[in-house]
Amino acid sequence: MTPAWWLGAQAVLLAGASAWARGGPRPEPLAVWNSVRGWWTSAPALARAAIAAAAILIALSGLRQATSLISGFDDRMYHASRVAYWMQNTSVLPYPTHNERQVAFPFGSELYFLWPVLFTKWEAAGRLVFWLGYPLAAIGVHLLAGRAGVRESFRSLAVLLFVSTPIVSSQSTGLAPELWLTVFELGTAFWILEAAAADDHGDAARAAGWAGLFLILALNVKTTAAGLIFPAAILPFAMMHRSVRWPAFRSLAAFAVGAFLLSGLALNLSGNLVRCGNALGSGGLRQVHRSDLTARQVYIHAVRLPLLLLELPWVPDPLRGRLEAVGAACAERTGATQTIAFEDSTWPWPGRFRFSLPETAQNYSLGGLLWLPGLACALVLVFRDFRNWGPAGRRTAFGLCTLLSFSSLIPVVFGLRWMVGSGVPVRFLVAPWALGAVLLSALASRNDSASRALSVLAAVAVGIQAIASLRVDGTGTLSALQAPTPDATLEEPFSGLMKDLPPGSCVLLFASQDTRDYPLFRPRDGFSNRVIAWGDEPPVAGRIIQKALDIGATNVVFVASEWLMRSGGTPRPWIPTPMRVAEAISGLTADPRMREHPSGVPKMRVFEVVKPR
Repeated sequence: MTPAWWLGAQAVLLAGASAWARGGPRPEPLAVWNSVRGWWTSAPALARAAIAAAAILIALSGLRQATSLISGFDDRMYHASRVAYWMQNTSVLPYPTHNERQVAFPFGSELYFLWPVLFTKWEAAGRLVFWLGYPLAAIGVHLLAGRAGVRESFRSLAVLLFVSTPIVSSQSTGLAPELWLTVFELGTAFWILEAAAADDHGDAARAAGWAGLFLILALNVKTTAAGLIFPAAILPFAMMHRSVRWPAFRSLAAFAVGAFLLSGLALNLSGNLVRCGNALGSGGLRQVHRSDLTARQVYIHAVRLPLLLLELPWVPDPLRGRLEAVGAACAERTGATQTIAFEDSTWPWPGRFRFSLPETAQNYSLGGLLWLPGLACALVLVFRDFRNWGPAGRRTAFGLCTLLSFSSLIPVVFGLRWMVGSGVPVRFLVAPWALGAVLLSALASRNDSASRALSVLAAVAVGIQAIASLRVDGTGTLSALQAPTPDATLEEPFSGLMKDLPPGSCVLLFASQDTRDYPLFRPRDGFSNRVIAWGDEPPVAGRIIQKALDIGATNVVFVASEWLMRSGGTPRPWIPTPMRVAEAISGLTADPRMREHPSGVPKMRVFEVVKPR
């Protein structure tokens, strides 16, 4: 995976996609700009104000992303570090690692960080390209709402509602994959609606093909997109004209298979299958992340969800205390606070569910209050009209939006293990929430007689959320500009060691599963260091020394002096399986080919490889 080979492969894929799209509408030069300018001059004042406010929030996020180096825990543990390993290995194939997440999880979003960093060796370029998922997701909300027939004012308010959601803003910086997943889920939904409305063979086949492509791209970011497989699978047979069903099915299947093979998803799943005997990873990893799906656990997840989404943009302290007490009592009475599998641990992770109401919304704010009632109302309306669903009724945009919103939500709420300590499922709900925002706008747009009153009410409500988000985002952006993240945070847990690893070093690394190994690559110096992870092989001093000499290592680093914590298949898999390294460290200490240096970090042991003369 050199820059030349990577660029060549992407050029071939782009040529294929362009050839497929050749029969569709082709915009003239500057057509997009003219379309945007035409929209701005003709759109209602409310729509223009909503889009302008959304643009300000997006710009603030971009400024934070441009000026803030990668510092998130998960980013430095596997999102960014796996990209550094790929560049070093010139391959995205699995490699020996102490952290199974680096090789087991789908990697569709990290490719957008890889692209620019591979060519420039400049982290900032990668951060900015990766950030483009945020504005693209906002555009996707607007396009999907328009395809669903939503009036312009409500379309633009849906964009602002989504963009100003606090969890969306927080996930827009760093390398969180949620917004790229949102882009592809919105794309899948858009093309499903497009295909369902198509009467011509060519248009139907083309739209169904794009739906299959976007579905696989979504799965290649996170497998929680599996909820959209059902509406995509029934698309040709239950939602399309009889005359175009088979061409659409062949196109959807062909594009889905092609994307599966070429996107990297097939490589990821087959690699897991070879390593672990399961396409989704080891038994321990699956136990950690997958819900048990017992009747009791499904019920507890169901009653927790409304409480999880219960927030206000801002609430004063006296009222907050009363509301929090009421919410806590409700959680207790409904059984939401019951412990489910693994939550009875004395460890702080995965954590136990507790209802709380922050002074300023941190997750879904006003949208969280409206989302589930809106979805329930939409389901009632769809089922009420079900008796009228003939061939045309099955293709109603509102019914399809309801199906897509519901289908995307179910796997996240019930298929994942809830882990308060890791923000699960809160951050995993971002992509379903984008479809939920579109559904809310479609629901509001159905009522012609009350359209003006609803527009005013929606504008006030969304405006309150946007103002609260603007205040928080503005403060956060100013703080990022005035007080950059300190080196000790960026280089943690190796902050005391980096001065002894100059550019050009090669590190043989023995680490625990949650070690943030990204700083060792020295990304601020153009990824000038090499890092070779030892993996799961038992550590023996003689083999360690031989490997260090074989790879040209300058240093051998142990993040702990006795035990390294690894993920494993223990009965309680979130408690890591230990790997003992004390004897290996003693062997290195006694060997003249190794010279120990103070690490500057408690319990961390660092050896310099003495080159033979």
